[in-house]
Amino acid sequence: MAATSRIDRPRSLVSHIKHLADVDPVEARKFIDGSCDAARKRLGLRPAETKRTKRTARHGRHVVVATITDPVTGEERVKTARRRKAVRVYRYTADQVKKILAEAKPRKAEYKEIRTAALEALTSKEQAPKLRMRHLPRHTKWSKRRHRR
Repeated sequence: MAATSRIDRPRSLVSHIKHLADVDPVEARKFIDGSCDAARKRLGLRPAETKRTKRTARHGRHVVVATITDPVTGEERVKTARRRKAVRVYRYTADQVKKILAEAKPRKAEYKEIRTAALEALTSKEQAPKLRMRHLPRHTKWSKRRHRR
């Protein structure tokens, strides 16, 4: 479960569902693809943050970089590398996720369970007091600010 102090931070829908309903990321992705995308489009919600990032391609997709000829044997070899691909990452706040979950209408029984578990976790976290770590010193020995001289 995610800490209550971090629930307001925007993150992907998969991360929200994964932490709130305590399911693995694959199930969370299937749930979102199945019911949350339609609900998000019906509401017309736009993500709180949109960023572009480069990620390594999944499933071992390799790109041919160069062909190398061995000077001794004359044999040609292909040099490959994993491709890095620019990807857009969409992040949503807890309030947006709550609206999406309230609007979602899943058909499968397991997706209905995921939805109810996530909604219950969201409402219980809203009612819980936010944790503040006031007992810790502001700048510790290993703090970055202290070493920026």
